[in-house]
Amino acid sequence: MPSTPRRKNPDENASGKKFVQTKLNFYIKGASSLSSSVSSSPRNRPTNSAPLASRGRYIREDSAEHKEFGTSDLESQPQETDSQEMDIQSESQSREFHSQQSFEKLKPQNARYNQKRVEVAQETVRFIPSVLAQFPAAQQQSSLYLGEEFSLAGITCPGFTLPDLDPEAGRRGCRIKVINGDTFDTAIAMGRNVVVLNMANPQVGGGGWKMGAMAQEEELCYRSTLSFKLHRAYYPLSDLAGIYTPAIVVFRTSHSDGHKLYPPSTKYKTLSVISVAAIRDPPLINSTPPDYRRPTDRNLMLEKIRLILRIAVTEGHRKIVLGALGCGAFHNPPEKVVECFLRVFREPEFAGGWWREVVFAVLDTEKDEENKGPNGNGNFGLFFRGLHGIVV
Repeated sequence: MPSTPRRKNPDENASGKKFVQTKLNFYIKGASSLSSSVSSSPRNRPTNSAPLASRGRYIREDSAEHKEFGTSDLESQPQETDSQEMDIQSESQSREFHSQQSFEKLKPQNARYNQKRVEVAQETVRFIPSVLAQFPAAQQQSSLYLGEEFSLAGITCPGFTLPDLDPEAGRRGCRIKVINGDTFDTAIAMGRNVVVLNMANPQVGGGGWKMGAMAQEEELCYRSTLSFKLHRAYYPLSDLAGIYTPAIVVFRTSHSDGHKLYPPSTKYKTLSVISVAAIRDPPLINSTPPDYRRPTDRNLMLEKIRLILRIAVTEGHRKIVLGALGCGAFHNPPEKVVECFLRVFREPEFAGGWWREVVFAVLDTEKDEENKGPNGNGNFGLFFRGLHGIVV
């Protein structure tokens, strides 16, 4: 296993003890300056402190559930004061400026960017503060899991079994589903306490969404409050780092439906998100199918998948929406990523029935008819044939 990287922290004192201080406004009434002594014991961390550059993992005591909010809830929520609204707007402007400055250095000139999506992003940035002010569930802080290895030891496996109508009814586990669908739409249809994988950019929270880019992470940011929970202090993400966001609010339709704002009568949905970045442009062997040239890259992908699943279980989620991690702009070999997922799911640590539902939402974007569908050679077809129906 590759060594787990240690985050550099300019606030580490001579004794080696690290202190983290931040003045980020987390949209919590009265929040101004948050500071905490970072301990290797996650349960020593104050619940209202900012979970920034920790040496180990940070575990929240509670788990967010999928909740519904509608316009009737707006009337019952406490109104923000003018000063609080100014704090939120100021933070919004600060995030927008720094995100654009950071990503401008990374922005390629290609078809992933268009002006219409830039306008959608700008409208989303303006809309997010009012959503955060109105829905307390969306004000919960994100948690940063860093490279310290941990396992599911000590957590009781619920032991879910296959349903009565399944040919193997009573067997521990659930059957993986691979669907041609949008991440958020898939998760919303699954009901409560669902966590989704955000296939993150390791350098900038939200990737190029404010520049009109279009990949899975950008789509999540266009549609929700996620971008405001990917704090600059978390970046760049180390090789084995994951951001857990307990509650984001989805308030737009999908790209295929025009990114329209939900009508006022719609009950907004909240979901949980795990943000983990895949390996970017790993060297490949020119074989059929392509493979990782370096064993360390394959091992790192395995560790990233383990991290995703451990965070999901640790945070109390029994329904998870995954995706074709790294198989788009980051050019990981999809066949080998499928093999990595299958290998990790079959490891003893993850056996025994941890999940009610495991779904891979992989949009079939192939234009060539021969590569479309479950029998095609696009990402959807490869993931469908490799994972759909497998008991985990």
